[in-house]
Amino acid sequence: LIAAQKEDVVSTYRNMEQVWHHTGKRFSNMSANHMVRGPLNVCSGMRRKGFLTKVNSYLSFVKTLAEEDVVLITDYDVLFNQGHPWSNAADHLLSRFDAARDGRGIVAMGEDHCWIGRPCTEEDKDILTSRIVEAGSFCNPYLNSGGVIGFAGDLTTMFQWMRDYAHYEEMDYSLRGCTVSDVFNSDHEDNDQRAMAMFAVVHPERIVLDHSGLIFGQWPSWNVSCSGRFASTTSGVWCQQQDGIGSIRISSDCSVTVVDPSICGNQDPSLWHAQGPRKRNLGQMHAHMFNCLVREAVVVPSRVLYINLDTSVDRSTHMQNMLFGYTGEFERVQAVGVHEVEAKYAHYIEKQGLQEHLLELNQQLQKRTIACWLSHTLLLQRLSNELRPDETALILEDDAILPLDWREHIAAAQSSAPSDWNVLKFCGWGATREEDTALDGWLFAREPIYRNQQFFYAGSCGYLVSGRTLALVVKHILAQPIMDFDVALLMESSTSQNHEGQYRVYAQARYSIQLDGTLESTIHFSGNDSAMSHQSRTVG
Repeated sequence: LIAAQKEDVVSTYRNMEQVWHHTGKRFSNMSANHMVRGPLNVCSGMRRKGFLTKVNSYLSFVKTLAEEDVVLITDYDVLFNQGHPWSNAADHLLSRFDAARDGRGIVAMGEDHCWIGRPCTEEDKDILTSRIVEAGSFCNPYLNSGGVIGFAGDLTTMFQWMRDYAHYEEMDYSLRGCTVSDVFNSDHEDNDQRAMAMFAVVHPERIVLDHSGLIFGQWPSWNVSCSGRFASTTSGVWCQQQDGIGSIRISSDCSVTVVDPSICGNQDPSLWHAQGPRKRNLGQMHAHMFNCLVREAVVVPSRVLYINLDTSVDRSTHMQNMLFGYTGEFERVQAVGVHEVEAKYAHYIEKQGLQEHLLELNQQLQKRTIACWLSHTLLLQRLSNELRPDETALILEDDAILPLDWREHIAAAQSSAPSDWNVLKFCGWGATREEDTALDGWLFAREPIYRNQQFFYAGSCGYLVSGRTLALVVKHILAQPIMDFDVALLMESSTSQNHEGQYRVYAQARYSIQLDGTLESTIHFSGNDSAMSHQSRTVG
């Protein structure tokens, strides 16, 4: 099991590389009947020097093996489908290799998009499929070099051919308008795919495409919204296609099931490959996959939930990156959109009423404030029925910035917090007041939120609640009319510091989680469908 991933790219997609490593390692460890080497990154420590960097790395490696050894070669944006019989994973993969290769020595991934360092022309497509696709209708007719499996001897021949081909005086099957210099001296990353596709045209007796996706499956190209947990052997994470009927499920055994009516061929491949722009879509859930693989028995906090609009895909990917490596249960929670305020939640508005200040705002800002309140309040109500007394939940907005050691920060801060806390604010903005000091490092987060032209304890970008007292938090919020949620969460200014049983919110004197001040909240300012905000800046 090998990959060629340059160090200058790993930093950008390091999380996907970790998923590749962990799923590949599990495959290797569970292949009891075979000696499996890897996973190995054969380009580790290298800097890219043209497209032959990858080809030469592969060639050097396969030449060290026996000709009959089988080598699986992938890019880093691949994950092994964990649902196959891992007691003998290699046998399962080898049986699929034998079924797909049709007597050849190499099987390469097929895909539905033609890319050879640039988009293919119609003439390119005719050349590349003329001797690969036989008469009839085939899925995925174009080669993708991000997934290849074959015998070491055949792979050695192919990589040698790809390398030597750069020195030919002309290309018998060249692409129109491309000289040898254009093709092989270009710094374009995908030239190895072009060369391998040409090898398949010249030597169809040696290589075949996995048209049906038996081994290599294409990751879906659509955006998803994920929810769920890995709490038991029957649970998992469900991801639903936005504006569609497709779905993805990560089961408790970390197997990936995709239901995608648009997929041509097998929906249960041995590996999933997120080629090209599909990396962005895999990025929406790669943390779920990694955290399933390495989850722990006891985690602090017990759960993490981030609130995010369906239209804010990039911010959801940002939060997946922030939470990568957290092995507890985490979930993306769909934010309430402005368009849903009256259509779905008019009963809330009628029952709760609106704060007087809210009535003074323009209609759009008023709806945004209500949507923000609903997004948080509905989630807290839900968690009050789900969390056990000994469980905690960290609630985040999608512009939070977590330090690498955020779990240690949260655990240490929680242990030092006043014992009567109902809410602990780990993220926010604004000033503090000396008279609000509670304990070393902690302050009472209480009204007024605005005084003497300053804001205090504003922001709901990151706060911790406990199953033990969450009902009291919900009761406190619902006892007030709808208002800016930042204000609704605070203690009343008249709350006694010594009276037991009162609602308590504490803010860190120095927040562990930062708010990305360079960005407008994508939930608040995303077009006309805003949902949450830090709009307490407008509270007077």
